[in-house]
Amino acid sequence: MKKREFLCNCSVTRVDLPACIDICSEVLGESAAKKIAQVSLSARTVGRRIEDIAEDVETLLLERIVKSQWFAIQ
Repeated sequence: MKKREFLCNCSVTRVDLPACIDICSEVLGESAAKKIAQVSLSARTVGRRIEDIAEDVETLLLERIVKSQWFAIQ
């Protein structure tokens, strides 16, 4: 297996994929490890996922603001 690395979004720590797969295998089972192994770590994929999450958060926030009776811009 080719060693791939990615930066964790929550810290500056480098994490390598084989270690993640081993951890998932031990904690969650072999089927979870196989799913983790299929995750694409390209910059384009990660960027697209971040954009999708941001859009979802914005939509959710706007929905909650519209429903709230106690919203004000200060």
